[in-house]
Amino acid sequence: MGTSRSRFADGPLWAASAAALLVPWTLAPGLRDAWVLPKCAAAAACAAAGLAAWAAAGAPSLALGLEGALAAFLAAAALASWASVDPSASWLGPDLEPASGFLGVAAAVAGLYLGAAAARLRADASSLFARAMALPAAAMGVLALAQTLSSGTAGWFGRGEGLMDRAVGTFGHPVALGAYLAVAAPYALAWALTAQGRARAASWAAFACVVVGLGAAGGRSAWAAGAAGCALALWLDGRPWTRRAAAAAAACGLAGALLLSLRLGAAGQRPGGRLGAWRIAWSAFSERPLAGWGPGSFGFLYKRDRSAGLAYAEGPDVAFPHAHNDWLEVLAATGLLGGAAYAWAHAAAGGAARRVWGPAGAAGLGGAAALFVQAKLNLPAVTASFLGAVGFGAAVAAAPAPVGRLGLPAALFVTACLAALALPLARFPAERADHLGRLARAEGRPREAAERLEAAVAGAPGVLRFRLDLLNLLWDAAEGAPPADREGLLARARDVALDGARLRPAEPEFARLLGLAELRRAEAGAPSLPAARAALEAARAADPFNPLTLRDLGAVAELEARGGRLR
Repeated sequence: MGTSRSRFADGPLWAASAAALLVPWTLAPGLRDAWVLPKCAAAAACAAAGLAAWAAAGAPSLALGLEGALAAFLAAAALASWASVDPSASWLGPDLEPASGFLGVAAAVAGLYLGAAAARLRADASSLFARAMALPAAAMGVLALAQTLSSGTAGWFGRGEGLMDRAVGTFGHPVALGAYLAVAAPYALAWALTAQGRARAASWAAFACVVVGLGAAGGRSAWAAGAAGCALALWLDGRPWTRRAAAAAAACGLAGALLLSLRLGAAGQRPGGRLGAWRIAWSAFSERPLAGWGPGSFGFLYKRDRSAGLAYAEGPDVAFPHAHNDWLEVLAATGLLGGAAYAWAHAAAGGAARRVWGPAGAAGLGGAAALFVQAKLNLPAVTASFLGAVGFGAAVAAAPAPVGRLGLPAALFVTACLAALALPLARFPAERADHLGRLARAEGRPREAAERLEAAVAGAPGVLRFRLDLLNLLWDAAEGAPPADREGLLARARDVALDGARLRPAEPEFARLLGLAELRRAEAGAPSLPAARAALEAARAADPFNPLTLRDLGAVAELEARGGRLR
């Protein structure tokens, strides 16, 4: 090992450990998205730092035996994103959770090779990374418990979106918190199983905190994922008592899942939401079996194809942004091409895992098992996917390297890091502008708010919530404006909605906003009722059960009945 390599040999491990410590706790209150986007930025920065350190240390081989499969899957995802029904959602991912978009997948690939780089330069990287995962996850578990016991504690970190009877940690949503803690639990358990002396009590306490946090997050998919990951970690430990504990944990998990399903059925609650989403995904795959509809497009498919029963059961204003099953979502999103590459990637990952099947791989393989189960029942958030991939890469790269493929691992590492950086770099200015615009509007500075919100829309034109913020400002300003100014404000609102509908014609909410903008103009005397009805009918065709669309169509019908001359 040369001087350069010895100087930077610990760099990838430091970067991986920094990711485990910092990514879950990264927040940026000055952004519209204070939770997900900052975590994406932290993950991308850590991956880029690890890439730089790996190159400075001599760029040892990163071949894992997964390179061909990963390259094929990324190529299929890129092709499907290019031909997507909604390219914005396919490249960047759905609003607030990019994990199912192309850049979210790239972030997981970057994490995989970050872990591999750490293990190729430090033989003990996997065990050290397990501790780095366990400690912040334990702290997150304590926070989750505090949020459950005290709503004031939650206010320090923000509550985020939906399901607010459950803890959200620093993730803004309980599903994302549960996915992270499910992946972290096997790392905490593996550390506890190997700790010695004074560290043993601390490690078991950390594991207990992670389990408590999982309970506070309240997600059944996360509980199943955490149990599966921990059971595998116990089994791989290899001692007789851990093997018995693993068997008991698996049996209890299966029995608990069965009892919970029976209880839900007896209480009249469906487990039909997931079944309905799975049917929609399979039907969408049957429609376009070769290349699919594009990553991140499931929200469009769900709105378009859900039945009246599913809309009633879940609520007409609820739309699943993902299929709650990775295989079905991959098939619907990327078709047979992506599905074949995904199957190849699973087979290659299984082969890599067999090389470290034993106590040395307990943490990384347990975390990967948790991620695997979570993906079958829900969407693993981008944080969980990235950190789970880091741990898996660190575990399997500790084994002897297979023959490399003409620098393909390095090319994947570089490409994935650049793609992971693209999302936060592209969105940070717009997220900041939108946040400042909303703040200015709340504080009564409409002119500044308009400038900020216009900048947000210009910086990220495909983001629905940015356009909605600007439209609400324009409509509020039009209410108290003189007739001449009102006409200009309503026309500008119509143009903002029209640009969004042209940019993302597959997103029914843009069509609804266009119809609402034309309706507001008609109420002010403009001859725009036919355009309002046409836009709202297009929105209803793409999302038949949206109550807001139905309400707006009712307003159009009422205005038509009152003033036929406007038509």
